[in-house]
Amino acid sequence: MKIAFMGTPKFAIAPLEALSSSKHELVLIVTNPDAPKGRSSKPLPSPVKEFALASDIDLLQPYSLSDPGFKDSFLSKGADLIVVVAFGKIIPRWLLDAAPYGCINLHASLLPKYRGAAPIQRAIIEGERKTGVTMMLMDEGLDTGMVLLKKEIDIVLGETAGELSVRLSKLGADLLIEAIEGLANGGITPTIQNDSKATYAPKIGKEESKIDWSLNSKAIVNLIHGLNPSPGAFAIFRDKRLKIWRAKDGSQAICGPPGRFFFDPTTKASMITCGKGSVVPLEVQLEGKLKVNFFDFMNGHNLIDGEMFS
Repeated sequence: MKIAFMGTPKFAIAPLEALSSSKHELVLIVTNPDAPKGRSSKPLPSPVKEFALASDIDLLQPYSLSDPGFKDSFLSKGADLIVVVAFGKIIPRWLLDAAPYGCINLHASLLPKYRGAAPIQRAIIEGERKTGVTMMLMDEGLDTGMVLLKKEIDIVLGETAGELSVRLSKLGADLLIEAIEGLANGGITPTIQNDSKATYAPKIGKEESKIDWSLNSKAIVNLIHGLNPSPGAFAIFRDKRLKIWRAKDGSQAICGPPGRFFFDPTTKASMITCGKGSVVPLEVQLEGKLKVNFFDFMNGHNLIDGEMFS
Protein backbone atom coordinates (compact mmCIF):
# COMPACT_ATOMS: atom_id res chain seq x y z
CA MET A 1 0.00 0.00 0.00
CA LYS A 2 1.26 3.52 -0.86
CA ILE A 3 0.97 5.78 2.17
CA ALA A 4 1.24 9.54 2.75
CA PHE A 5 2.05 10.59 6.31
CA MET A 6 1.09 13.90 7.94
CA GLY A 7 2.52 14.89 11.32
CA THR A 8 4.63 17.46 13.14
CA PRO A 9 5.81 16.92 16.77
CA LYS A 10 7.93 14.28 18.47
CA PHE A 11 4.80 12.28 19.30
CA ALA A 12 4.53 11.41 15.59
CA ILE A 13 8.03 9.91 15.30
CA ALA A 14 7.44 6.40 16.71
CA PRO A 15 4.43 5.82 14.41
CA LEU A 16 6.41 7.25 11.49
CA GLU A 17 9.36 4.96 12.21
CA ALA A 18 7.04 1.94 12.41
CA LEU A 19 5.47 2.87 9.10
CA SER A 20 8.85 3.43 7.45
CA SER A 21 10.00 -0.01 8.61
CA SER A 22 6.84 -1.79 7.44
CA LYS A 23 6.21 -3.50 4.12
CA HIS A 24 4.21 -0.49 2.93
CA GLU A 25 5.62 2.26 0.73
CA LEU A 26 5.92 5.67 2.36
CA VAL A 27 5.57 7.96 -0.67
CA LEU A 28 5.27 11.34 1.02
CA ILE A 29 5.65 13.13 4.35
CA VAL A 30 3.78 16.37 5.08
CA THR A 31 4.66 18.55 8.06
CA ASN A 32 4.15 22.14 9.12
CA PRO A 33 6.57 24.91 8.08
CA ASP A 34 9.59 25.56 10.28
CA ALA A 35 8.50 27.51 13.36
CA PRO A 36 10.33 29.85 15.78
CA LYS A 37 11.52 28.10 18.92
CA GLY A 38 13.52 29.03 21.99
CA ARG A 39 14.77 32.42 23.08
CA SER A 40 16.36 33.16 19.71
CA SER A 41 13.01 32.67 17.93
CA LYS A 42 14.97 31.10 15.08
CA PRO A 43 12.76 28.95 12.80
CA LEU A 44 13.60 25.29 13.38
CA PRO A 45 12.42 22.14 11.59
CA SER A 46 9.85 19.88 13.20
CA PRO A 47 10.93 16.41 14.37
CA VAL A 48 8.96 14.95 11.45
CA LYS A 49 10.85 17.12 8.94
CA GLU A 50 14.16 15.99 10.43
CA PHE A 51 13.06 12.37 10.00
CA ALA A 52 12.05 12.95 6.37
CA LEU A 53 15.36 14.59 5.49
CA ALA A 54 17.39 11.87 7.21
CA SER A 55 15.36 9.15 5.47
CA ASP A 56 15.39 10.83 2.03
CA ILE A 57 11.59 10.73 1.75
CA ASP A 58 9.74 13.35 -0.29
CA LEU A 59 8.63 16.20 1.96
CA LEU A 60 6.06 18.99 1.68
CA GLN A 61 5.59 21.89 4.13
CA PRO A 62 2.50 23.81 3.04
CA TYR A 63 1.45 27.02 4.76
CA SER A 64 -2.09 26.24 3.64
CA LEU A 65 -3.65 22.88 2.80
CA SER A 66 -5.86 24.72 0.33
CA ASP A 67 -2.90 25.85 -1.78
CA PRO A 68 -3.40 24.54 -5.37
CA GLY A 69 0.30 23.75 -5.73
CA PHE A 70 0.27 21.61 -2.60
CA LYS A 71 -2.88 19.82 -3.74
CA ASP A 72 -1.37 18.97 -7.13
CA SER A 73 1.88 17.72 -5.56
CA PHE A 74 0.02 15.64 -3.00
CA LEU A 75 -2.34 14.00 -5.50
CA SER A 76 0.54 13.22 -7.87
CA LYS A 77 1.89 10.71 -5.32
CA GLY A 78 -1.16 8.46 -5.76
CA ALA A 79 -1.39 7.48 -2.09
CA ASP A 80 -3.74 4.61 -1.22
CA LEU A 81 -4.01 5.76 2.40
CA ILE A 82 -3.30 8.93 4.38
CA VAL A 83 -2.05 8.65 7.97
CA VAL A 84 -2.36 11.68 10.28
CA VAL A 85 -0.58 11.87 13.64
CA ALA A 86 -0.64 15.19 15.51
CA PHE A 87 -0.39 17.26 12.35
CA GLY A 88 -1.78 20.41 13.95
CA LYS A 89 -4.12 21.67 11.23
CA ILE A 90 -7.70 20.94 10.17
CA ILE A 91 -7.77 18.43 7.31
CA PRO A 92 -9.96 19.75 4.45
CA ARG A 93 -12.57 17.69 2.63
CA TRP A 94 -10.49 17.21 -0.51
CA LEU A 95 -7.73 15.56 1.54
CA LEU A 96 -10.16 13.31 3.39
CA ASP A 97 -11.30 12.03 -0.03
CA ALA A 98 -7.86 11.95 -1.67
CA ALA A 99 -7.04 8.26 -1.09
CA PRO A 100 -9.05 5.08 -1.76
CA TYR A 101 -8.67 3.82 1.84
CA GLY A 102 -9.37 7.26 3.27
CA CYS A 103 -7.58 9.25 5.94
CA ILE A 104 -6.87 7.68 9.35
CA ASN A 105 -5.77 9.41 12.52
CA LEU A 106 -3.94 8.29 15.66
CA HIS A 107 -5.44 10.12 18.66
CA ALA A 108 -3.92 9.99 22.15
CA SER A 109 -7.06 9.15 24.12
CA LEU A 110 -9.78 6.54 24.32
CA LEU A 111 -12.34 8.26 22.11
CA PRO A 112 -14.90 9.67 22.54
CA LYS A 113 -13.17 10.89 25.73
CA TYR A 114 -10.83 13.85 25.36
CA ARG A 115 -11.47 14.94 21.80
CA GLY A 116 -9.31 17.92 20.90
CA ALA A 117 -5.79 19.33 21.02
CA ALA A 118 -4.52 18.34 24.49
CA PRO A 119 -5.77 14.84 25.40
CA ILE A 120 -2.61 13.73 27.23
CA GLN A 121 -2.32 16.85 29.35
CA ARG A 122 -6.03 16.94 30.16
CA ALA A 123 -6.13 13.28 31.18
CA ILE A 124 -3.41 13.88 33.79
CA ILE A 125 -4.89 17.19 34.95
CA GLU A 126 -8.27 15.53 35.46
CA GLY A 127 -6.71 12.74 37.52
CA GLU A 128 -7.51 9.89 35.14
CA ARG A 129 -5.99 6.54 36.06
CA LYS A 130 -6.33 5.06 32.56
CA THR A 131 -5.92 6.37 29.03
CA GLY A 132 -4.85 4.99 25.67
CA VAL A 133 -4.77 5.53 21.93
CA THR A 134 -7.43 5.31 19.23
CA MET A 135 -7.14 4.79 15.49
CA MET A 136 -10.06 6.35 13.66
CA LEU A 137 -11.29 7.15 10.17
CA MET A 138 -11.24 10.92 9.86
CA ASP A 139 -14.25 13.04 9.00
CA GLU A 140 -14.80 16.80 9.11
CA GLY A 141 -15.66 16.84 12.83
CA LEU A 142 -13.29 17.29 15.78
CA ASP A 143 -12.11 13.72 16.44
CA THR A 144 -15.61 12.41 15.67
CA GLY A 145 -14.72 9.81 13.04
CA MET A 146 -15.51 6.11 13.19
CA VAL A 147 -13.22 4.07 15.45
CA LEU A 148 -11.01 1.38 13.97
CA LEU A 149 -9.02 0.20 17.00
CA LYS A 150 -8.28 1.19 20.61
CA LYS A 151 -5.64 0.20 23.14
CA GLU A 152 -5.72 1.10 26.85
CA ILE A 153 -2.92 1.61 29.40
CA ASP A 154 -2.68 2.71 33.04
CA ILE A 155 -1.36 6.16 33.95
CA VAL A 156 1.50 5.74 36.41
CA LEU A 157 1.28 7.70 39.66
CA GLY A 158 3.44 10.82 39.35
CA GLU A 159 3.81 10.45 35.57
CA THR A 160 4.18 13.68 33.61
CA ALA A 161 2.49 14.51 30.32
CA GLY A 162 5.86 14.22 28.59
CA GLU A 163 6.52 10.75 29.97
CA LEU A 164 3.03 9.55 29.15
CA SER A 165 3.34 10.97 25.63
CA VAL A 166 6.40 8.79 24.97
CA ARG A 167 4.54 5.65 26.05
CA LEU A 168 1.42 6.50 24.05
CA SER A 169 3.47 7.26 20.95
CA LYS A 170 5.04 3.80 21.07
CA LEU A 171 1.68 2.19 21.78
CA GLY A 172 0.20 4.10 18.86
CA ALA A 173 2.94 2.92 16.53
CA ASP A 174 1.92 -0.70 17.07
CA LEU A 175 -1.77 0.14 16.74
CA LEU A 176 -1.17 2.03 13.49
CA ILE A 177 0.39 -0.96 11.75
CA GLU A 178 -2.39 -3.21 13.04
CA ALA A 179 -5.00 -0.78 11.69
CA ILE A 180 -3.36 -0.56 8.26
CA GLU A 181 -3.25 -4.34 7.96
CA GLY A 182 -6.88 -4.57 9.01
CA LEU A 183 -7.94 -2.02 6.41
CA ALA A 184 -5.94 -3.78 3.70
CA ASN A 185 -7.45 -7.23 4.35
CA GLY A 186 -10.93 -6.07 5.35
CA GLY A 187 -10.51 -7.39 8.89
CA ILE A 188 -11.68 -4.22 10.67
CA THR A 189 -15.27 -3.06 11.06
CA PRO A 190 -15.37 0.67 11.93
CA THR A 191 -17.69 1.59 14.81
CA ILE A 192 -19.53 4.85 15.42
CA GLN A 193 -18.53 6.88 18.48
CA ASN A 194 -21.09 7.47 21.21
CA ASP A 195 -21.32 11.27 21.16
CA SER A 196 -23.25 11.33 24.44
CA LYS A 197 -20.06 10.17 26.22
CA ALA A 198 -17.76 12.67 24.52
CA THR A 199 -15.49 14.94 26.56
CA TYR A 200 -13.16 17.61 25.25
CA ALA A 201 -9.49 18.45 25.68
CA PRO A 202 -8.95 22.03 24.51
CA LYS A 203 -5.49 23.52 24.13
CA ILE A 204 -3.98 24.67 27.43
CA GLY A 205 -4.49 28.40 27.95
CA LYS A 206 -1.84 30.64 29.52
CA GLU A 207 -4.17 31.48 32.39
CA GLU A 208 -4.30 27.80 33.39
CA SER A 209 -0.57 27.62 34.08
CA LYS A 210 -0.66 29.69 37.28
CA ILE A 211 -1.18 27.52 40.34
CA ASP A 212 -4.28 28.28 42.41
CA TRP A 213 -3.26 27.25 45.90
CA SER A 214 -6.88 27.37 47.09
CA LEU A 215 -7.49 24.10 45.22
CA ASN A 216 -6.95 20.75 46.90
CA SER A 217 -3.47 19.25 46.85
CA LYS A 218 -4.32 16.41 44.49
CA ALA A 219 -5.67 18.81 41.85
CA ILE A 220 -2.54 20.97 42.10
CA VAL A 221 -0.17 18.00 41.75
CA ASN A 222 -2.14 16.78 38.74
CA LEU A 223 -1.86 20.24 37.16
CA ILE A 224 1.90 20.35 37.75
CA HIS A 225 2.45 16.98 36.09
CA GLY A 226 -0.06 17.64 33.33
CA LEU A 227 1.80 20.81 32.29
CA ASN A 228 5.23 19.15 32.28
CA PRO A 229 7.07 19.66 29.91
CA SER A 230 4.96 22.44 28.44
CA PRO A 231 3.97 25.10 29.32
CA GLY A 232 4.82 24.40 32.98
CA ALA A 233 2.78 25.25 36.08
CA PHE A 234 4.07 28.22 38.03
CA ALA A 235 3.75 30.19 41.25
CA ILE A 236 5.11 33.62 42.15
CA PHE A 237 8.12 33.61 44.47
CA ARG A 238 9.63 36.95 45.53
CA ASP A 239 8.06 38.65 42.49
CA LYS A 240 9.48 36.09 40.05
CA ARG A 241 7.92 33.13 38.28
CA LEU A 242 8.80 29.80 39.80
CA LYS A 243 7.87 26.81 37.68
CA ILE A 244 7.17 23.65 39.62
CA TRP A 245 7.93 20.66 37.42
CA ARG A 246 7.36 17.82 39.85
CA ALA A 247 5.58 17.52 43.19
CA LYS A 248 3.75 15.06 45.38
CA ASP A 249 0.67 15.16 47.54
CA GLY A 250 1.64 16.04 51.12
CA SER A 251 0.78 13.69 53.96
CA GLN A 252 -0.61 16.39 56.21
CA ALA A 253 -2.80 19.46 56.24
CA ILE A 254 -1.24 22.71 57.45
CA CYS A 255 -2.94 25.66 59.04
CA GLY A 256 -2.55 28.97 57.29
CA PRO A 257 -3.44 30.74 54.05
CA PRO A 258 -3.06 28.81 50.78
CA GLY A 259 0.39 29.20 49.24
CA ARG A 260 2.27 29.40 52.55
CA PHE A 261 5.62 27.60 52.84
CA PHE A 262 6.03 25.34 55.84
CA PHE A 263 9.12 23.46 56.99
CA ASP A 264 8.85 20.76 59.63
CA PRO A 265 12.26 20.55 61.39
CA THR A 266 11.34 17.23 62.97
CA THR A 267 10.56 15.36 59.74
CA LYS A 268 12.62 17.69 57.48
CA ALA A 269 9.51 17.97 55.27
CA SER A 270 9.00 21.05 53.11
CA MET A 271 5.50 21.76 51.84
CA ILE A 272 3.10 24.44 50.69
CA THR A 273 -0.41 24.85 52.04
CA CYS A 274 -3.46 24.34 49.82
CA GLY A 275 -7.19 24.76 50.14
CA LYS A 276 -7.15 21.16 51.34
CA GLY A 277 -3.98 19.28 52.18
CA SER A 278 -0.47 20.29 51.15
CA VAL A 279 1.90 19.99 48.19
CA VAL A 280 5.52 18.86 48.45
CA PRO A 281 7.56 20.43 45.60
CA LEU A 282 10.25 18.15 44.20
CA GLU A 283 11.72 19.93 41.17
CA VAL A 284 11.51 23.68 40.50
CA GLN A 285 12.92 26.34 38.19
CA LEU A 286 13.12 30.05 38.93
CA GLU A 287 12.82 32.23 35.83
CA GLY A 288 16.18 32.61 34.13
CA LYS A 289 17.67 29.71 36.11
CA LEU A 290 18.15 25.96 35.68
CA LYS A 291 15.92 23.26 37.13
CA VAL A 292 16.92 22.14 40.64
CA ASN A 293 15.49 19.89 43.29
CA PHE A 294 13.44 21.78 45.87
CA PHE A 295 15.79 21.03 48.77
CA ASP A 296 18.65 22.80 46.97
CA PHE A 297 16.35 25.66 46.01
CA MET A 298 15.18 26.03 49.59
CA ASN A 299 18.73 26.19 50.93
CA GLY A 300 19.98 28.44 48.13
CA HIS A 301 17.28 31.04 48.78
CA ASN A 302 17.12 30.74 52.57
CA LEU A 303 13.42 30.05 52.65
CA ILE A 304 11.76 30.86 55.93
CA ASP A 305 8.71 29.31 57.47
CA GLY A 306 5.61 31.27 56.49
CA GLU A 307 6.96 32.65 53.20
CA MET A 308 4.32 32.86 50.46
CA PHE A 309 4.29 31.34 46.97
CA SER A 310 1.56 33.45 45.42
